[in-house]
Amino acid sequence: MMNKILYTVKEVAEIMHTNTTYVYKLISTGLLPALKLGSFKIRHETLMNFLEQYEGKDLTNPENVTSI
Repeated sequence: MMNKILYTVKEVAEIMHTNTTYVYKLISTGLLPALKLGSFKIRHETLMNFLEQYEGKDLTNPENVTSI
């Protein structure tokens, strides 16, 4: 079975244990780059880079990211 290359917003929310509204907020603030292919899609590599880049940060409010 081939690994997924693209995730939907719902799939990203499930992976991150959050909700779709929060994922849309990350996309709209530019923290999580996405592709618009009818609906938003997030590349696997982009998601992994995002998680690595923001590890140790408080992303509760994506408009005001702080260190924890």
